[in-house]
Amino acid sequence: MKSFKQYLAEAVKEIPVRIKLATAVNDEMVDTIESELQRYDVVSVGNPTKTIMQEHPLDFGTKIKNAEVFIIDAVVRMPISFETFRRNLSDKLAIPYDYVVVKGENDPLEGENELEVKRNTADPEDYETKIGQDYTDEESKVEGDHFGEKHKENFLKTLADNKEKDPDRAQVEVEGPLSMKRAEGEKDTSQPKEVDAKAKSPLSQDNRPANNYRK
Repeated sequence: MKSFKQYLAEAVKEIPVRIKLATAVNDEMVDTIESELQRYDVVSVGNPTKTIMQEHPLDFGTKIKNAEVFIIDAVVRMPISFETFRRNLSDKLAIPYDYVVVKGENDPLEGENELEVKRNTADPEDYETKIGQDYTDEESKVEGDHFGEKHKENFLKTLADNKEKDPDRAQVEVEGPLSMKRAEGEKDTSQPKEVDAKAKSPLSQDNRPANNYRK
């Protein structure tokens, strides 16, 4: 059977804590953070990691612009109020309250922040371009009733057969709501044509009024 100490040790839950600072971090500041964490039975404190400069770092709102964020991960055993610990760090480190963020493991924005950090710090050579590349052997073998090479061949064959049986189907006349259809044999009288000898412009010499101002 397990001893009481073993049961007690298993019952104690370790609480991850993530500290973010929108300012440069030195060794003295790290010592201060470790000292403050001692109140909560600290298990471990990681080394600071730095993200790339961002116009609006995540978790810091719009007040912080073009700043690098230093992240320190720690683990404690005693319950901790993130908001209280955040204010204590702001006072002990002598930095503005808005420059400090303290979060837990289950914060909904933490997962998105980790993905953003990975995207910004990843090597471009690690990415594999998908758009504009040929299908793989496995993808090219996939066939279906409405897609695939076989469907395309059948579709083109159907178009060729229909054109051979009924050539008129290949001639398509597009009609719109403003298009006007004339009956066959009807003469177009909408505008006079230049080739029409009887067509006269409204500004022609014959249609001008007599000029009575000349003597």
